[in-house]
Amino acid sequence: MANSWKSALGSIRANLVLLVLSSVLGFAVLLVQGHSALTALEQSAHQMGDGKDVVADILPPPLYLIEPHLLAHQLLEVPVSERAALVEKLALLKQRYTERNAFWLANAAHLDSRINAALLGEQKSRADAYWQYLEQSFVPKALDGRDADGRLALRQLNTLYAQHRLGVDATVELASEWANARLRELDTTKRHSLWGLTAVALLCAGIAMGVFVAVRRHIARSLGAEPAELRQEMVRLAQGDLRPSQRAAEDGSVFSALQEAQRSLMEHVQRTEQTNLQLQQTLTELNHLVGTDALTGLWSRRRLEDTASIEIARHRRYAQPLSILFIDIDHFKAVNDHFGHEAGDRVLQHLAALIQLSLRTSDSVARWGGEEFLVLCTNTELQTAQVLAQRLKDKVADSALEPVGHITLSIGVAEVHADEHWQEWFKRADTALYAAKNQGRNKVCIAD
Repeated sequence: MANSWKSALGSIRANLVLLVLSSVLGFAVLLVQGHSALTALEQSAHQMGDGKDVVADILPPPLYLIEPHLLAHQLLEVPVSERAALVEKLALLKQRYTERNAFWLANAAHLDSRINAALLGEQKSRADAYWQYLEQSFVPKALDGRDADGRLALRQLNTLYAQHRLGVDATVELASEWANARLRELDTTKRHSLWGLTAVALLCAGIAMGVFVAVRRHIARSLGAEPAELRQEMVRLAQGDLRPSQRAAEDGSVFSALQEAQRSLMEHVQRTEQTNLQLQQTLTELNHLVGTDALTGLWSRRRLEDTASIEIARHRRYAQPLSILFIDIDHFKAVNDHFGHEAGDRVLQHLAALIQLSLRTSDSVARWGGEEFLVLCTNTELQTAQVLAQRLKDKVADSALEPVGHITLSIGVAEVHADEHWQEWFKRADTALYAAKNQGRNKVCIAD
C-alpha cells in the first residue's frame, strides 16, 4: 500500500514536473521567438531608414551640371569684357562638383552596387567629359570672342549635357527601384515574423490546454491568468491582433511578459508603418522635385521642355496656334550686387507669383534659369501673345517689389512654325528677347 502510494505520488510529481517544464519551455520559446521577431523588424526598419536617406540624398551630385550649363549659354550672350567673371563662377562650380564627387567616392561602400556604378561610373564619366570639353574647348573660344566657334562648341556641350541628363534619370530610377525593393523586404520580414510568432503561440496554447485540472491553480499562478483566458489571448494573437490585453497581470508572470511582448511588437509595427509612410512621401517628393523649381515653386525647365514637345505634337495634329513668352529681368545682376542674393531670391519669388496671377489658367510658366522665365501659351496666336506680354510687362513695371522697388522686364514672343522643333522655337524667342534688351530694355519684341 505504502509502495503503491509512493508510486502514485511519484507519478503525480513526475506529471506535475513534466507539465510545469513543458509549459515553461513553451512560453520561453514564445518569448525567444517574439524577441527574434522584434529584432528582425528593427533591422528591417533600420534598413528602410538608410534607404530613404539614400533616395533623398542621391539628387545633389547629378544636378551639379545644370547651373554650369546655364552659365555656358549665358557666356556667349554677354560682352567679351564680362565673360571672365562668368568663367570664375564656372571654376567655383567645378570645385563644388569635384568636392561632391570626392564625398561620394569616400562613401561608395554605403551605396547599392547598381547606384554606385551609375553615380560614380558612367554618369561621372559623362560629367567629366562635359567639364573637360567646357574648359578646354568652349571657354577659350568664348574668352577670345570667337562666338561663331563658340556656338559650334556649345552644340557639342548641349549633346554632352543631354547624355549626362540620361544618366541622371537612370540614377534616380535606380534609387527609386532600390527603395521599393527595401519596402518589399520589410513587408516580407513583417509577415514572416508574425507567422513565426503565431506558430509558437498556437503551440503554447496547445500546451496550456493539456494542463490537468488538479494543477490548474498552480499553472494559473505561473501564467498569471486562467488557462481559458490565456488560450483566448493566444487565439487573438494568432489572428493577427497584436493589441495587449487590458487585464491586470501579476508582475513576473508569463501573461505579463506576453503583454509586454505584445506592446513592444505593436510599437515596432507602428514605427515600421511610419517608416513606410515616410518612404512613400519621400518617393512622392522625389517625383515632385524633378518637375518643380525649388526657389519659386514654378515648373522646372525640364518639365516645360517635355510639355512643349507634347503641345507641338498637338499643334501639328489639330493646327492650333501655340506661342511662348521668353522673359528676363532687366539689370538683375545689379539687384544681387546692391541688395544681396537673398534679396534677389525674394524678387524672383515675388515675380513668379505676379506672373502666375497675371496669366490665364491655360498658360504654363516655368523658371528657365537664373532670372529667366518662360510662359507657354496654348491655343494662342502671335498677336494675342504679344498683347499678353505687353500687359505683363506693364503690370510688373507698375508694381513695387520688396526690397528693390520697381523692376522692368524684357520679353521675346514667338509663335511655333510648322515642323519646327521646340529648341529652334525657343531659340527664336530668345533672340527676340535679346533684341528687346538691345533696344533699351523694358520692351516686348516679336520673333521673325
